[in-house]
Amino acid sequence: MRFLVFILLIAGLGLAQVSLASRVGFFGVIPDYFTALTVISAVSLNPWQAAFSGLLAGIFKDSFDVLPFGMNTFLLPLLAFSFSKLNRKLSLENSLLCAILGGIGVFVYTLCAGFVLVYSGKPVPSGALAGAGLLSALLTGLVIYPMSRFIKPPSL
Repeated sequence: MRFLVFILLIAGLGLAQVSLASRVGFFGVIPDYFTALTVISAVSLNPWQAAFSGLLAGIFKDSFDVLPFGMNTFLLPLLAFSFSKLNRKLSLENSLLCAILGGIGVFVYTLCAGFVLVYSGKPVPSGALAGAGLLSALLTGLVIYPMSRFIKPPSL
């Protein structure tokens, strides 16, 4: 049941990110709801369900993103599986710790995406990439905190 809720949230927040969130950006950077929900699903679900929800979020994000197709489909399940395994070692049930580590994960994710863009031959200014990556990580971490408090992951 919880897995179905995450699938519906991926669809709903995906539509919100594409349509509404572009108006609420901060210096042109918006929080990444797909990645936030992937991090929360990694804490709430078992590793394979989290990876599958990350795969669905990646496919949905790839259809609207400017990155090469398949980049998000590869990175989001990897992020979900990594956070799920990290949740077994460290208890990420604390919403604040989940938000901080989620923000760090989003920063690394943004840098990986930027490196793919650079190696594919697209000109990307490094200062803009680092600044936008840091601001995106901060905004997504701020979104993860209330989302995780609202969804209430089960305690282990």
